[in-house]
Amino acid sequence: TIPTAAELTGNFSAFLGAADGTDSLGRTVYAGQIYNPFTTRLLTAGETDPVTGLVAKQSGYVRDPFSGNIVPSSMFDPVAKKLLPYWPSPTSSALVNNFTASGTTPATEDAYTVRVDHNISDKSRMFARWSQKREFLTLAASYFGANDPAGPLNGVPDNRWDSAFGYNRVISPTFIVSFNFGWNRWVEQRAPQGANFDPSTVGLPSFLDAYANNFPSVAPQGIYGLGAAANGGGSKNKYPRNDRSYSLEFTKVKGGHNVAFGFDAVTFQELSETGSQASFTFPNSMTQGPNPISPDSTSGYGFAS
Repeated sequence: TIPTAAELTGNFSAFLGAADGTDSLGRTVYAGQIYNPFTTRLLTAGETDPVTGLVAKQSGYVRDPFSGNIVPSSMFDPVAKKLLPYWPSPTSSALVNNFTASGTTPATEDAYTVRVDHNISDKSRMFARWSQKREFLTLAASYFGANDPAGPLNGVPDNRWDSAFGYNRVISPTFIVSFNFGWNRWVEQRAPQGANFDPSTVGLPSFLDAYANNFPSVAPQGIYGLGAAANGGGSKNKYPRNDRSYSLEFTKVKGGHNVAFGFDAVTFQELSETGSQASFTFPNSMTQGPNPISPDSTSGYGFAS
């Protein structure tokens, strides 16, 4: 569900339905009504409401509906106004389930191994191996278009390499030494469509450019949100892992016995470079009414909020 052209201007008149009771001031409540949260006030039964001049029929909170279900542009938040163009246009005239798009989620993989074995002499030999795998996965397609940083595309670079080295030396017919070393590095990443986006572009504080350099997650209830995180993705991050192994082994033949001794070590290193993301949610409740404590369940809308 994508906001319609009318909703982008604050016009939610298409949501208005049939009469659905009355509020504490006796005013008719309509299904799908959008209420102004800044008009919330507490009334006592029997008192005259200073806003409308009507007498309260019961005690409790009350809100005023927007006339015609239209939120005036003077109330638009300046950041919200800059975010509106990042939603694509609906592909149908419906109010809900009105956007259809197709996209690809490619996965590529390229792997190779190179190994060299060398007999240095009758007593010495060595080997060296290098293996590398370049892999790229896609968790979600760019349904908003490849150039929209608010889209849900979430790429996953998943590259790794592995190296090994071994050396054997025959010291004497009864004494052999062997050295081996291995290093595996795996770098798993997330590369969302909105990575490296400056939040100040849409009017958010400029300090976020350094600390949350991703398109913000904007999630109005009932609407397909903006930013990869709003739709199950996340911010850019990187998780390098380094595994290293070392061994030095000696083998001694003594009569009918083989004696082996040495040193063996494995180290595991896990690093993380996690990107932050400014996140905002807008529930229906912010624009529900007429009593926000126990609102009409059909009232309010996340996009209006």
